[in-house]
Amino acid sequence: MEPVRSYVICCVQRTGSWLLAHTLADTGYAGRPSDYFDDAERKRHTREWGLPAGDLTPYVRAMRDHATTPNGVLGCKLMWNDYDSLRSGLHPPAGTDAGLQFMQMTFPNPQFVWLRRADKVRCEDGWRQWFTSTGIQPYEVLYEGLATNRLAVANGVLEFLRLPRLDADHLPPVRYRKQADSLTETCVDLVRSAMRPRCRAFP
Repeated sequence: MEPVRSYVICCVQRTGSWLLAHTLADTGYAGRPSDYFDDAERKRHTREWGLPAGDLTPYVRAMRDHATTPNGVLGCKLMWNDYDSLRSGLHPPAGTDAGLQFMQMTFPNPQFVWLRRADKVRCEDGWRQWFTSTGIQPYEVLYEGLATNRLAVANGVLEFLRLPRLDADHLPPVRYRKQADSLTETCVDLVRSAMRPRCRAFP
């Protein structure tokens, strides 16, 4: 299926990206977003799709076919580290943003959903700087909102993409459990403690 429009979920690890991607994919009309440019997933798909190893052009064509639903909507999920690595290997004309050129050539009429955390300890600034430098205004989704009201967040994204809303009866089930555990919280507490301004005692 040749896509007529597309969107990219721009994210970093541990922001609930699979929760959002699966919810949108399971509608059957919002593309099939996945980590197509993660190194391991790309190698696996290259084998499954019978493509030459290391050749980006045929991979992109095959990805577009597999990530597009019958209504012509293409969905993709892209981690910052995968995107940053990908664009560093491109060689666009001088003065051209390599990542933006890749986005525009790979995704027809692209729109961007920026999934991030309000909790800055668990997030980073790569996507923010790229959006600022390119002038792109993404639709922002907070992990905290997704975790507490998945239906409202999913419908916000669907409205942004000009796709039909979901009602509660058609909300796809959650496919997996939350990753964060007590070790995660311990690490977060340690980082917060290290970042906390220290009071200096004066005689």
